[in-house]
Amino acid sequence: MRDYWLRQAGKAEDKALVERLWDLLVQVETREMPGFTFFLDPGQQALARSMLESWRQTVAYRCQGGFAGEPERCRLLLFPAAWAEFDFDQPGVTVLRVQGRFQFFQPGHRDILGSLLASGIKRELVGDILCTETGIWVAVAQEIVSAIQSQWTRVGPVPIELLPEAEPPLIQRPQGEERLVSLASPRMDALLAQSVGVGRQQAVQWIESGLVRLNWRECLKPDAEIRPGDWLSVQGFGRVLVKEQKGSSKKGRLLFKVEIWSKTGRGG
Repeated sequence: MRDYWLRQAGKAEDKALVERLWDLLVQVETREMPGFTFFLDPGQQALARSMLESWRQTVAYRCQGGFAGEPERCRLLLFPAAWAEFDFDQPGVTVLRVQGRFQFFQPGHRDILGSLLASGIKRELVGDILCTETGIWVAVAQEIVSAIQSQWTRVGPVPIELLPEAEPPLIQRPQGEERLVSLASPRMDALLAQSVGVGRQQAVQWIESGLVRLNWRECLKPDAEIRPGDWLSVQGFGRVLVKEQKGSSKKGRLLFKVEIWSKTGRGG
C-alpha cells in the first residue's frame, strides 16, 4: 500500500509527504500516539485525505489552520479513530500578531514570508499570513513559538514583537470576478486563455513552462481535462476556480462559470 501511494505521488515533494504521513499513520495505529503533519497546502491536503480514507477504520483526523473562517494552509492532527467519540482535540497551531512601527513601511505577504524564511524558519512550519489595515498575523506550528520569537526580530527595517493572539481574526476568501467562458472542449489551455484574457498560445506556453498549477500540483499538459471544482494557479497572475458547468451554447460549445482572482485585485 505504501508503494502504491508513492507511485501516485509523482513529484519528490509529494513522495516526501507520503513517507512522513505513512510513518505518522503507523505511529497512531500501532502505538495509539496522536501526531501532527506539517502545514499542508490544499493540494497536499487532498493527497493526505486520499491516503487517510484507506485508514478511516483506525485513524481519524482534524484540520487546524489557526485562523477562524477559511485558512488555506492547515496541519492535520491524526489520532486513533476510537477517540473521535470523545471529541478529542489537541492544539498544534498558534497565531502570532506581528507588532512594529509600520507607519512608514507597510509590509505585504511577500515581505513577511521573506523575512520569516530569512530568519531560519522552515516554510512547512508556517501557515497562513494575514496582512490587513488593522494588523499582521502569522499562523505557526505551536512547537516553534519560542524559537520564532527569538529568531524573527525584524521585517525589513522595522523591529518587531510577536504576541500570541487569543482570538485570531477571520480569514475569508475575497470575492473574485465571475465570468462565463465558452469552450469547444474542456481543455486547461482553452479555459485559462479565456479566463485571464490571453491568447491560446500564450496559455500553452505558460503551462509548458511550469507557471500553471492544477489543483496546486504542477501540470505541464495543455490538454489536461478540467472539471467543476478545479483550481488553476498562475504564477504572476492569480487564481481561477472552475465553479460549475452551465450546459452548452446553441452552437454546442461547453459553458463554464469561473471565478477569477488576479494579484492586482487581491492585494497582500
